[in-house]
Amino acid sequence: MSALAASLRQFDQFKSQHPGYVLFFRIGDFYECFHDDAKLLAKVVGVHLTSRTIATGQVIPMAGVPFHAVEQYLRRMIAAGHKCAICEPVKDDAPTVNNMDAHAQEREGIPEADRPHDLDPLR
Repeated sequence: MSALAASLRQFDQFKSQHPGYVLFFRIGDFYECFHDDAKLLAKVVGVHLTSRTIATGQVIPMAGVPFHAVEQYLRRMIAAGHKCAICEPVKDDAPTVNNMDAHAQEREGIPEADRPHDLDPLR
């Protein structure tokens, strides 16, 4: 399974657990959005909408933002009335196929990241 296919599987899993949220999924140095979330992110904040073709031949819309700038994009999405969740891959002590696990968190419509501060849309 390709890294993108594994990421899409995890994205879809967390998206189903957080319906109604735009899911920002960390991949390397970017937070990526896929499918309709990617289209919405591109429309609302003006990032480039791209796509990737996966092994099944399906074309997947993608849009991403650099990890170091994610807070400004989250604030803009929230200010535009969208609920957002952020998903960080984390190391898992239990052995897995790729030794990675992921989780998504949100709190009252404001994303919460695994960082020492909460995102405040008014900052």
